[in-house]
Amino acid sequence: SFAGLTGDFEEFSCCPTTFTFAPGDGYFCIDDEWTFLSEGTTDYFNTCGYMGGFGLPDVPTPIPSGNGAVGMYTQNTFIPYIEGIARCLDCQMIAGQSYDISFFIGFGVPTFGINSSDAEFALYGQTDCANVPSTGFGCPTDIGWTEITTFQVDAVTGSWVPVNGSFVATENYAAIGFGASCDFLNSSAGLSEYHFIDDMEITGNFSGPNCGNPITVSAEVIGSCVTGYFLSAFA
Repeated sequence: SFAGLTGDFEEFSCCPTTFTFAPGDGYFCIDDEWTFLSEGTTDYFNTCGYMGGFGLPDVPTPIPSGNGAVGMYTQNTFIPYIEGIARCLDCQMIAGQSYDISFFIGFGVPTFGINSSDAEFALYGQTDCANVPSTGFGCPTDIGWTEITTFQVDAVTGSWVPVNGSFVATENYAAIGFGASCDFLNSSAGLSEYHFIDDMEITGNFSGPNCGNPITVSAEVIGSCVTGYFLSAFA
């Protein structure tokens, strides 16, 4: 069935006060089925609380959609390290089907040796959810993910850049992930980059045991203000 997948990061169980360090704060506050791509500790920003600082760039404002956004650090200074987002899908992508994707990438003002420059990002996939989040920190394709497609995004410092594209699923993906591409990670031995993401949407045909067709409901109201009203609903 035709469906859409969104990443707006507006549902949260706690207001972040700092970068992700331990459960109960940061990205752990997100409560909308999104999780970590790997063991890299992706960060959560929301206008209710943490909007940057403590060594990280501030979120560009206004945020494209709502009050929340996610931040991802990529570095190759000490060890290869990518932060990203991932999600198990209620409805799987179908091999051979085409999908449309859109999202915003935010570029902060460089701070404390962390840049926010031109970057290549990748959409990743897995055919099951047993390895989500994946164990490890480096290139996602080395820790169980398949690179589906990539996006080159040029920086506009202090702003959000809209990105649109399409891709064809090569397998029946049950999970997707998003973060820097492996080529970008390996592009410089001194890489230290931070970027934000918001308002991701993927649309196309999805299928699987947890993906049902929409239910149509009709209703009939009978009665008057004297006799009272009776509502009947039919699926």
